[in-house]
This record gives sequence, C-alpha cells and structure tokens, in this order.
Amino acid sequence: MRPEGTHRTGRPVVNKAVYILNANGERIPISISTAVLKDERGRVIGGVETFRDLSQVEELRKELEGVTRSPTSSGAGRHAAVVRTAAAGG
Repeated sequence: MRPEGTHRTGRPVVNKAVYILNANGERIPISISTAVLKDERGRVIGGVETFRDLSQVEELRKELEGVTRSPTSSGAGRHAAVVRTAAAGG
C-alpha cells in the first residue's frame, strides 16, 4: 500500500505504519516514509520511499501486552515497561 499524495502535494509521509503481504500471503508490518526530490529551482525531479520491517517491534509489543494483561493474585512484583523507539513511531 502506497501512501497517497506525496507525489501530488510535495508533503512527506513519515513512519506511516501499514502492512504488506509476503510471498506466502502473510501480513508483514512495515513503516513507510516518502519524500519528493527537487532540483535547484524547486521543480520535482523524482521521489524516494523507504520501507522498514516492523515485525520485531510488533512481536515485542505483543509480549508487553501479554505481560501487562496477565492476571496476578496481588499484582505485587509485576513490573512492565513500555519502550518507544524511532521505528515504532517514536
């Protein structure tokens, strides 16, 4: 899925989370960033897109959700931390 509008508006898209399908039909979480390239006169001469695989970030998020949702009798001794990275929207 390609973010719409960057090539028309000139506005960049930064870290938009989307899914793609791999050859086996499995959904893969990725982050997309886009920008236009301009010459010295400001004319659009091209564009660039970057894609980042967010599979590990999603796995870690699911693990953390499991930890924070696990039932405990008293809740004592249970600690969870949320770590935000640039790849996760930072």
